[in-house]
Amino acid sequence: MRITSTLKNRPVNVLIDSGSTHNFIHPSLAKQCRLSSHKDKNFKVMVADDNFITSLGTCSGVSLYLQEYPFDADFFLLAISGCDVVLGAQWFRSLGVISWDFSQLIMTFTVADYTYTLVGDNSPTIMFLGSEKPSIGYLGHIISGNGVAVDDEKTASVIRWPIPSSLKDLCEFLGLTGYYQKIVKDYGKISAPLTQLLKNEAFRWTEEATTALANLKTALTTTLVLALPNFSTTFTIERKNLNLSVYDKEMLAIVSAQQKWLSKLLGFDYEILYRSGSSNQAVDALSRFHDSGSLLAFSSPTFAGIDAICIACHNDPATKAIIEGIQ
Repeated sequence: MRITSTLKNRPVNVLIDSGSTHNFIHPSLAKQCRLSSHKDKNFKVMVADDNFITSLGTCSGVSLYLQEYPFDADFFLLAISGCDVVLGAQWFRSLGVISWDFSQLIMTFTVADYTYTLVGDNSPTIMFLGSEKPSIGYLGHIISGNGVAVDDEKTASVIRWPIPSSLKDLCEFLGLTGYYQKIVKDYGKISAPLTQLLKNEAFRWTEEATTALANLKTALTTTLVLALPNFSTTFTIERKNLNLSVYDKEMLAIVSAQQKWLSKLLGFDYEILYRSGSSNQAVDALSRFHDSGSLLAFSSPTFAGIDAICIACHNDPATKAIIEGIQ
């Protein structure tokens, strides 16, 4: 079960895994939170692909806030992927009797005569505990062998964002989240109640806006990973419809696509295809209009500056005398 926790006021993704024997935390998160750690004897963990990862050490007495449940736990430093923290059987044994509804993703347990209820994230994102693939951060994204994903460090500020109290605050929030709208599915529908508040004198915060704010935060933290192009198969590149004339769009689509993709397509076979009629979803009336008339045009070169030269010649005394002598 996946759930969002808090570690030193930093939101972290936690995977509650009954199949894991111990608790694990990513070394980069431990470094960012400045957790004290120490190295011990080599501790090897077998992951989902049957390979072994060696722990880099342990962190003792780490304080976490799991929704309403605060607790301390010990963790092994392990380069896991898909989440920041894994809570396994090592953590389960501290809870006693547990009631776990997997259909609703609800876990209930009692500690010190107080009953806690944890609600898991039911988004369709799949996580695996495994070795971490090489990745690199680039302009708020994480690029790895899995594809392109949102950088969790960048979206952490979105999670902590308070309810906007002014139009300026709302614009700043939408500006930040809008940067990832290509990755967030149905971003326009989710943010619609918020964008409506941008209209003149329409900023009146409502319960609907609060729901939209929460949904947008959830969408940004559970985005899917965009797959990288597979150059071993055939795929189509489409240009977004811009506010230009049809003629400019047709030329711009070819020029800009070649500028962007030419270096990537060198060595591959590709062709530029014209899409017309019903097969072009972005087609407009002008591209379907057929004019039976003819367009006739005449062009000739025009030399600029002749009039200025004539005026200068008449104003110059020497040149003016020559002109008068000829006349």
